[in-house]
Amino acid sequence: MDNEKRRLSYVLFLIAGSGLIAIARAMSLTFVAIKLQHRMQPPPLPRQDPRLESDERPYDALSVDFGIQTISRGTAM
Repeated sequence: MDNEKRRLSYVLFLIAGSGLIAIARAMSLTFVAIKLQHRMQPPPLPRQDPRLESDERPYDALSVDFGIQTISRGTAM
């Protein structure tokens, strides 16, 4: 009986240890993925000069001028 109890405790120890190792591995891989994402992040876009009037602003590649109203990036102005 004593030998069987000891074997059961070893098995439970191995199961719990492998679970802890799996959690630690997942946490470290998540940390590495977040660090790489921050490192590979593109630089911020330059801000447009607020002193320009709305009519003087240059059109970007995503805007279309229909004469009456300008539709830019899916919003009506």
